[in-house]
Amino acid sequence: MCQKSIIAPVLLLFCLGSLAQAQETGPVIADSTEHPLSKDSTGIDWVFSLEEAITKATETNRIVILKPVSYRSQKNKAHLSPSAETQRAISFVDSRVVDLLNQRFVPYYFDMDSAGDLYDATATQLAMELYPDLRYLSSMPTPPLLFMTPQKKFLGYASNFLSGQELLEKMIAILDENPIYGQLTAAERALEDPLQKARLLLELRQLDAAMETLEGQETSEAWFLRARIAREQGEWLSMKNSIKMITEKKYLQEIEVENILRYWAVQNLEAIKMKAVDIDNENPRFQEAMYYLGLALFHSNDVDQAIEVWQKAIQANPESAWANRLDLTQGLARLDPGTYLSSRDTIPSVLNRVYLCPNGNDDLNR
Repeated sequence: MCQKSIIAPVLLLFCLGSLAQAQETGPVIADSTEHPLSKDSTGIDWVFSLEEAITKATETNRIVILKPVSYRSQKNKAHLSPSAETQRAISFVDSRVVDLLNQRFVPYYFDMDSAGDLYDATATQLAMELYPDLRYLSSMPTPPLLFMTPQKKFLGYASNFLSGQELLEKMIAILDENPIYGQLTAAERALEDPLQKARLLLELRQLDAAMETLEGQETSEAWFLRARIAREQGEWLSMKNSIKMITEKKYLQEIEVENILRYWAVQNLEAIKMKAVDIDNENPRFQEAMYYLGLALFHSNDVDQAIEVWQKAIQANPESAWANRLDLTQGLARLDPGTYLSSRDTIPSVLNRVYLCPNGNDDLNR
């Protein structure tokens, strides 16, 4: 395994002016089709105003996530902030996070800087009331995610730099502490299709209930869902037995990558290198597989080949969510161990993006 890189935190100073004196009451970009996240490759269902977030959360009984930013980069596509690009590459590429977020949360991205296209004075004031430390933005260049009820009660916060697993655990904890938002709705309880209900329960992270719902189902989709649940629970024999029952090509392609994830979980790097090379770019999860192939090479001390794999995989679909993860990871891997991220431009990017990643990528440190 490669020596763990020590990537020091970054302290950036910003002067945002007198936010409290601003008169605007909503984002400058009023047309949601022009919003930089209107076609977000992560699959997250963003809303585009505070009013929309609160209305949707009220109507659907969900928790609002405020995603404030205090700095944008002219280099990034649609001028997304470096911390936002990092979050898209680290935690928002995790399908488990995206699924749960879309089922039980309403996310709203806005700018706290009055010079920004997405500046929202009302949301900025609310964010500072919910999390008073935001009043001192000169020492907080990357405002955290803020969780609140539709009635604007503060429920907690999460760093931009959490891994997918860490953010998932934070979201689950908030739902557990506020069960009124996590329980099944009447419409969800009334679902009659076992496969549809099992997928919902999987997205809600109710894995045992999802497995019980699949009882008696013998389709390839049902066996695939069983295999995925077993993989997430570390039940390797159950996973293998479920895989044997799958016949449809669509799910066999999925299983190719699910097996890679199984090998990664037990750190069988040789198996990853052997199996991943057989996955072609017709597989919808090709870039995800190449990410783990690169990790297997990286931790086998073949760093140059790992970087080459990641960079080639990016070109398969530069606009995808996994391209973000591949780009950030290849950049971090190109840095010397112990590199101090003293500026936003330290991480080399194939996609010409600017990341802010003081914690690095945990997958490189395993």
